[in-house]
Amino acid sequence: PVLSLKHFLRRYVPLPTLFMIPLLTLFIMWFLYQRFGRDYEESKVKIMRNTPPSDLAPAIAGTLIDERAEMREIIATLIDLARRGYLEIQEKTERTWVFTHKDYILTLKKIHTGNLADYEEKLLRSVFGKFAKSETKKLSDLKNSFYKHVPDILDQIYDQTIRLKFFEADPRRVKLRYLITGGIIAVLSLVGIAFNSLEIAFLMAWFSIFACVPGFLLVKSVSDRNFLQALMCSIFVIIGTMGLLVFLIELFPQTISNLPLCAALGLTFSGAIVACFAPLMPRKTILGAREKRQWMAFRNYLASRNKI
Repeated sequence: PVLSLKHFLRRYVPLPTLFMIPLLTLFIMWFLYQRFGRDYEESKVKIMRNTPPSDLAPAIAGTLIDERAEMREIIATLIDLARRGYLEIQEKTERTWVFTHKDYILTLKKIHTGNLADYEEKLLRSVFGKFAKSETKKLSDLKNSFYKHVPDILDQIYDQTIRLKFFEADPRRVKLRYLITGGIIAVLSLVGIAFNSLEIAFLMAWFSIFACVPGFLLVKSVSDRNFLQALMCSIFVIIGTMGLLVFLIELFPQTISNLPLCAALGLTFSGAIVACFAPLMPRKTILGAREKRQWMAFRNYLASRNKI
């Protein structure tokens, strides 16, 4: 009986374990997404509207839509501050022989910042060092100094979205938490695989680069509704995953009878699954979800007008 049990465990348990651990992880992550990551539904919001839904600043609206604060949010803030009269932007064209160089002159118009958000004041003070009225700066002169202030400005944009209660938690930290968790699981499983077979560990490292990174981008593309990029990433994920399974079965047939090795392989896939869910896990509040859908409706209207 003992021998038959060992035979049963060696023959029938390892291969199902390889697939069951990732499937269980996928089920758990889907439950966590539904419970803690999925935005609240708002059925009363229109699909398209022809007016801005609120006076929300462009940088906050952009961060709310895609959960990312980037350089375009800073540029949008600069233009918005010009619209509100805090600075003036003039285009200047310089000609040198047959070459034409275009630059922009920024002039500070207001130095009273009581009505500005922290990131807006930080942006103005980063552009205008002396912060004196009528101070001017060439946009080209900022390329070697302004970049130092960009991380702080982006941090303050994120902080403003939290302050306005649009997110339940900082989206960057939520994503990082799941990325780190998935990475730790994958690394520990790779160490376990290496104790059994260095060749298979190398294959799994290749899988992590060739399939897991596109897998993360695949989930991110779907959440951003960039379906063309999602399609391209899915091709890499399918090729990488199927190629790995073929290599394991053909080159290392002993894998399917080694329970610890199959469990470690399953955990590697599980780490990849946890990391791939990271872009989906930041959750907006009810207010944030409603505001996002209203701004998405306005963006849909602008996109439809651009097609005309």
